[in-house]
Amino acid sequence: MANNLLSINDLSKQDILDLIEFSNNFIDDQGNFRKENLFPDKK
Repeated sequence: MANNLLSINDLSKQDILDLIEFSNNFIDDQGNFRKENLFPDKK
C-alpha cells in the first residue's frame, strides 16, 4: 500500500484488514505499546 490516504473510503476491505494486522506490531502481549525500534532502517 504505497498510496496516500485521503479518505477511509479509498481503502478496500483488504487494505483495512492489512492495516489492522500491521498495527498489531506496535502492541506487546500485555496490550502496551512496544518500546523497541520497529523501523531500525528508518532515521
